[in-house]
Amino acid sequence: MRIMYKRNILFLIYQNRTGSTFLANQLSQHPDVAVAPEGHEPLERLLSRACTPSAVGARIERLGQDLTMDPKLSSWKVSSSLLGERAAAASDELDIFYALCDSFADTHRPNASWVAVKGHFLSDLIARHGYQALQRDRKVRAIFLIRDPRAMFVSQRESLSSRTHQPMQDNPLVAGLRWRQAVNEATRLSHAPFGMMVRYEDLILENEPTLGKIAELLGLDSGRLSAGETAEPATLVELIPDEQKHLHRNVGRGPMADRIDRWQKKLSTRETMALELIPGRAMQRLGYKRHHGGRLGVMDIGAMIKLATSAGWRKLGKLTGRLKAPV
Repeated sequence: MRIMYKRNILFLIYQNRTGSTFLANQLSQHPDVAVAPEGHEPLERLLSRACTPSAVGARIERLGQDLTMDPKLSSWKVSSSLLGERAAAASDELDIFYALCDSFADTHRPNASWVAVKGHFLSDLIARHGYQALQRDRKVRAIFLIRDPRAMFVSQRESLSSRTHQPMQDNPLVAGLRWRQAVNEATRLSHAPFGMMVRYEDLILENEPTLGKIAELLGLDSGRLSAGETAEPATLVELIPDEQKHLHRNVGRGPMADRIDRWQKKLSTRETMALELIPGRAMQRLGYKRHHGGRLGVMDIGAMIKLATSAGWRKLGKLTGRLKAPV
C-alpha cells in the first residue's frame, strides 16, 4: 500500500437531489480521485465549533466508534488503526478530518492525489475558517451544486429519506427558502480560484464541457475524467450503503435530459408560484426562467399562508437567516 500524506481535498456541497451522487460517481471514475460516501452526522459532530484542543482525544475516540457503528460513516470502510499516528498527532478537528480523508484514499485508491467529500455542512467549514486557512499545505477546493428549485422540489418529494422513510421535502415554501439560502451561500463562497458553482442542468446537457471545467479547477486530465469506467477499484456506486441505494438508481445510467423539465407535469400552479416567488431574482441570475408571471390572488395568498403555517413560522424564520463568510 502506498501511503500518501496531505492529499488535496474537494468539498462537494449541495442540497438533496441536485445531482451530487451523479457527479461524485463520475469523479470517482478518475484514477486520481477517491470519492467518499456521505458521512453527515459523524462528520458534523467532528467538525463542530465546540471542538477545543483538550477535546481532540475524545473526538478521535468517538470517530473510531462511528467508523464501525454509524450507518453512513461505516461505509467508508476505514479502520481506526489505519488513522493511527495521523489522528493522534492532530492539533484540532480539521486535522483529524484531513487524516480521515487521507486514510480513506489509502484504503480504496492509494495512488489518488484528491479526496472528494460530500456534504452541505462543509460550506459552514469554509465560512468559519476561510479558504486560505483550510489549505494547510494542501489544496482545498469546493464545488457548489445548484438545480432548478422546481425540479429539485419534485425530486425531493418523490424521494423517501433512508432515515425517516418520509419524503425529503413536501413544502414548496421551505424548499424555496432553503434553495435561496443555498444559492446565496454558493454565490459568496464559490469564488475562483478556490471554488465554482455547477448547475445540475449543465452537468446533464453539457456533461463533458462541465467536467472539463471541473478538471481545470482540480488540475486534472479532463479526458480521463470523462472517459467512462476506470480500471481503478472502488467507484462511489460500490460504496453506497444498501439502505440508500433506492435514492441513486439512476446514478450509473448517464445524463438523463428528460428529468430537467418533468417538474412542469408534477407541480400545481400554486406550488410552482411558491417555488418561483421565494427564490426571486436568484433564479433569473442562474438562468432559470419563471413559468408564471402573474400576481398572486387572494386564494393563492391564503394557500401560501396555509403552507407557511404547516411549516411553522419559527422554522421559516430560521431559514431566512444569512450566513456571513469571512473569505
